[in-house]
Parts: sequence; structure tokens; C-alpha cells
Amino acid sequence: MKINSPKIKYTEKSTFKDNIFNEVTIEENSKEDITLEDITIDSVIFKKIDFSNISFKDVDLLDVVFDSCDLSNKCFDNRSLNRVQFINSKLTGSSFIKASMKDVLFDNSTARYSNFADTKISNTIIKDSDLSESYFLETEIKSIELDNTNLTKVEFYKTSLKDIDLSTCKMSSIVTDIPSLRGVIINRFDSHELVRLLGVRFKE
Repeated sequence: MKINSPKIKYTEKSTFKDNIFNEVTIEENSKEDITLEDITIDSVIFKKIDFSNISFKDVDLLDVVFDSCDLSNKCFDNRSLNRVQFINSKLTGSSFIKASMKDVLFDNSTARYSNFADTKISNTIIKDSDLSESYFLETEIKSIELDNTNLTKVEFYKTSLKDIDLSTCKMSSIVTDIPSLRGVIINRFDSHELVRLLGVRFKE
């Protein structure tokens, strides 16, 4: 599946002190606590940035690349993420509740314990990543590719997985309701997971 990449034609180096979040590359961590509020980060590349002392409040992301960044426990609730890439990044415990995600890439990234409840996800690729113990409730998924992704103990409720191919994913001990599973594509080695959810037991 092809998705649209961030449209970044030109950037110049900047820092958080400059308070510019348009057409820049930021590679220097902030030593001070910062709150980014009521802005759209547009055409920005973040490299090796630790966001632990940077808070997001009503921040939209447009044409943004996070390369080797730590975004753990960041909140993207009710916001828009359009043409965004998370590469070799950490998003443990991040929240995307009621967010709109389009043309988003998670590549070799960790997003364990993340919350995607009531999120609209479209044209998204998640590959070589870890989403274990994340939460999907009434999530609207359109056109998604999951490749070699850890879905251990992920919870899917009222979230249609119809025609979604999970055959290359690790999906041990997932928690879900039967309607969400209708039409999902898995490999035969994971079929025991569906049998377990149906309450069926094998006779030795």
C-alpha cells in the first residue's frame, strides 16, 4: 500500500528557543519545560528529540517527521495528524483519542499502551513496530497495512477489522468482541486465538 509522504521541500535548522515550527529541522533538545499550544506544526523534521519536558496542547501535525524521538505519554486527543512519520521512535502510553490520522507511518517504533479509542485512521502503515497492550474502541479504520507488528494483548472493541491483514503480526492474547473479528485475515498458526475467543476447546 502506498501512502502520501510528508511534503517537506525545504527546512532550515532551528531550536525550540526560536519558537518556529514551520519548515525547520530541530535536532537540539530543549533544556527547559515547554508547552506547545494552539499551533499546527507544519513541514518540520525532529531528529533525536526527547519530548519528555515538552507538552502538547491542541497541536495539529501536518507534514512532520519524527526520527528517533521519544514521544512517550504525549497527548494527540481530538487533533489531526496528516502525512506524519514516526521512524525509530518511542510513543509508549501516547493517546490518540478521537484523533484523525491520515497518511501516517509507524516504522520500527514502539507505541505500547497507546490509546486509539474513537480514532479515525486511514491510509496508515504500521510496520516492524510494537503496539502491544494498546486499546482500540469504536475505532474507524480505513485502508491500513500492518506488517510484522506486535499486537500482543491489544484490545479491539467495536472496531471492524474486516479485510485487514494481520497474518504477519504477533497477536497473542488479544482481547476483542466477535463482531470486530469478522472478515479479518490471519495466518493459520494464529487460528487458535480465534478459537479461544469463541470458547471452543480442542480435544487431545
